[in-house]
Amino acid sequence: FRSPVLVGMSTNCTGKKRRLSSSSHNAKPPVGQAAHGRAPFQDISNVCEALTAQALKTGTLQNVQVNQRCLIDKMLARYSTEFGVLRELIQNADDAGATEVSVELCSRAGGDIVKMYVSNNGRVFTETDWTRMTKIAEGNPDENTIGMFGVGFYSVFSLAEQPMIQSGAQTLLFRWQGDQLVTYRAEAVYSPKTTVYMNYREPQRCDVNRMCQFALRALAFTRSVLQVQITVDGTPAMTVDKCFPRAVEAIMASAAYPKGVSSPQEMFCCREVHQRPMAIRVRTATETSEHEFQLVDARLDVRLTPEYREKTRRIMKKDLPQMLSLRLLYDAVWDDSPAVTRAQSQSKAPHASQLSPRAGGSVFVGLSTHQTTGAAVHISAQLIPTIEREAIDFQDQWLAM
Repeated sequence: FRSPVLVGMSTNCTGKKRRLSSSSHNAKPPVGQAAHGRAPFQDISNVCEALTAQALKTGTLQNVQVNQRCLIDKMLARYSTEFGVLRELIQNADDAGATEVSVELCSRAGGDIVKMYVSNNGRVFTETDWTRMTKIAEGNPDENTIGMFGVGFYSVFSLAEQPMIQSGAQTLLFRWQGDQLVTYRAEAVYSPKTTVYMNYREPQRCDVNRMCQFALRALAFTRSVLQVQITVDGTPAMTVDKCFPRAVEAIMASAAYPKGVSSPQEMFCCREVHQRPMAIRVRTATETSEHEFQLVDARLDVRLTPEYREKTRRIMKKDLPQMLSLRLLYDAVWDDSPAVTRAQSQSKAPHASQLSPRAGGSVFVGLSTHQTTGAAVHISAQLIPTIEREAIDFQDQWLAM
């Protein structure tokens, strides 16, 4: 118990009480002198600037070393999805304006796949393309293409130790020297196609039917690719074709929209909407199937603040498009007949109706992701995906807006 009278009083050795003056109680140590054993306060920003200046003046310059094999292996850990290599190469073909993609598989006794060659008839590589292939994470700066991270092609290293590209009259061979990746570029006999050659690191089992089903879904929203063909040891396993029976029909022109109709935050404003029928035809060694869809394409003007464009440019290393295409794909005819249902859900062989979204639509960013629409419709848009393009990026505060 302390009496209020004694507060502010101290007792000396003789027992006499004396009042502590406020000046002695709050006295500060001289500048630069430690208080209670602590080091004197220093402005941390001044310390940082001084150390930075000292390091730049007297320090030794040294480049940061990258173990490229470890880097690529860790990137490949994000590409563990089945047929991830085929997905990337079909997307690259679509970006190059190809109409046809050919996948050739070579097997050995027992059925294991030992080689895969993927070619397309898009534009041959330019000097810029060849240079970009030798740079990891540079990405495609074209705002109208899907690719942005510059790592998709390197998924081929999940299958091959020394992949090679031939395009036009040149080839580019990738080869490991220890943990560093080097390339050899050479002249070759001219080819109008671009082909990626992959000799597998080790033989792999491959469910060709599942690969064919994957290729079927890959064709849903491609802008230029209209055919994917898969052959095994020279024998066609499947050919899937996409065609448009009739010309595009404008169902909602820009004049039909009053000025100001836009998304809630006014980031998008609809310019026009078109609809057209689309058919998918699948041919295998035993049967031919066809399924009809309706494709709706809405063109949206993109209106972003300068701050938003700058933030996303810093993250993506490319500008966002000025116009966005939002597309919907759904069945032209709703058919619940037992024959169609059985073909879609039970057949292990690829069937055109397997692309139907009636059991639940998917979100496509170029190609299909793992995210669903919750409705009987597929949706495709130039959304911003995660690096492996399996989902939409909702983590970054700017990309998730």
